[in-house]
Amino acid sequence: MEHRFITMGEIMLRLTPPNYEEIRMTQTFEASYGGAEAKTV
Repeated sequence: MEHRFITMGEIMLRLTPPNYEEIRMTQTFEASYGGAEAKTV
């Protein structure tokens, strides 16, 4: 089954360092996204 995606606008992406680490000290990020364009039908 082939999936196709059409978006209008932009999706908000938030990158958060785990355990409240400083950005310059971390090597990984937790990614979460949102916004009206990220809703699935």
